[in-house]
Amino acid sequence: MFKKSLIALALTTASAASFAAVDIETGTEAAALNVSIEGAVNMTEVTAGDVVAVLGAEYAVGDIITFTFAGATLDVATVPGTLTAVNGTNDLDVTVGLLSAADNVVTYRVTEVKDNGNATLQSTVLATFTISNLEFDTATVLANAKTTVTYAAETSTGVTIDAGTKSSGDMITTQKQFSVDRSADSDFDAIIDVEEQRLQFTDNDVVDLVEITLVDDAGTTDFNATAATFDIVLNGSFSYLDTDANTAGIQTTGITTSSGAIAAADILADTVTIKGAAAGTVTITIDADAGAPAAFSEAVIPTIDYTATITVDYTDSGTDGAGTGAAAGEATVVTGEDVGEWVLNGSVIEVPYMPMGPNTQPFLRHTNDGSQSGDITLRYMVEGVDTEYTDSVTLVEDAAPGVRNLLNEIEAALLADGYDRSAAGFKVALEITSNVPADDVKVTTGAKFINQENTDRLSIGVISSN
Repeated sequence: MFKKSLIALALTTASAASFAAVDIETGTEAAALNVSIEGAVNMTEVTAGDVVAVLGAEYAVGDIITFTFAGATLDVATVPGTLTAVNGTNDLDVTVGLLSAADNVVTYRVTEVKDNGNATLQSTVLATFTISNLEFDTATVLANAKTTVTYAAETSTGVTIDAGTKSSGDMITTQKQFSVDRSADSDFDAIIDVEEQRLQFTDNDVVDLVEITLVDDAGTTDFNATAATFDIVLNGSFSYLDTDANTAGIQTTGITTSSGAIAAADILADTVTIKGAAAGTVTITIDADAGAPAAFSEAVIPTIDYTATITVDYTDSGTDGAGTGAAAGEATVVTGEDVGEWVLNGSVIEVPYMPMGPNTQPFLRHTNDGSQSGDITLRYMVEGVDTEYTDSVTLVEDAAPGVRNLLNEIEAALLADGYDRSAAGFKVALEITSNVPADDVKVTTGAKFINQENTDRLSIGVISSN
């Protein structure tokens, strides 16, 4: 009997010793909230989940316990005046009384350590404080990724007790309820075929598509927004798809979406807007043959960088998180999201500035240091006249490798459109496309200005493919 008693005492002592420090992390984070930033935007205060602190040391009357909150402003009026840490394992419960609550720091003093009649180990280890219904200012909650609580304790003489690696926990986290997940989505990725005069893609098709997956995380957030629909603004260039130059706007049936019809007014030269899409994957397809068989045969396909700006319309969770006073809202999900590009299968070099005029002698040398021959074509913009590059014209067919002076060909192309540098000065930007590998081509350009007294030179530089 004596040996059994010693063994029992050893086991209960080991049970107390195995909890060497407080654990506020496990229970608090199990009860934590994940607040929807959009849904909670008009709430006055957020009521947090329970703060749960399991004691890991022996406490006595007069000990001091402190809860420090960070990340949001605590409403001190919701702090309880007394708490009891109930011990469901050992004999001793711990009761504390409030000393102060200010500046996100709540301090209690142990007022009683009481036997709860469990008839087990006389210990405060495993006694558990639970603080419910603490409220925090919503604006400060939403301004930070998380709201945390840290537990500290000391004896009446200032000696730290019950410190450990689990003395802090996350009470509230915040998350955008609406997002875009493109990890498995397709981008616009067509390659424009310069051998086909940029009238189709290298796969002999005129169709390309992009997928954009719109996400509503209502299942993982608290105080959710509802009735959400998304608007997608696709940024690019769409004027080449216009099938009716006599009608205002862009007239085309070549842009479709899996989310429904696109209103004609929402198709502009630089943007296409898809309205009212639901969460899920939206597919946007550009098919110039749909309803306009001649569209690509009449217009050169431009190189395009596509981006998307996405907004969401929703109804928030009200002022109390339960729908009271719910209001409509709008949020930007992403801005300028890269959704692909169309590129050429050749060299494209842009000369951003070339002066032309009676007293100006420009020069432009095209160097192909590779082994392939290919056509050289030109598009241009005249300052003060054009707002986009003109249609492509061929300067040289099947140009062999080497160095080539292109000035005469460029001047002839400009003259054909009425721009005569011998008659009047003007400034022009050039886009020179060569149907050869991009790395093989460079353009060297500049100009010489002549007056009666001297000659000045302008070096524009050596330019490689984009």
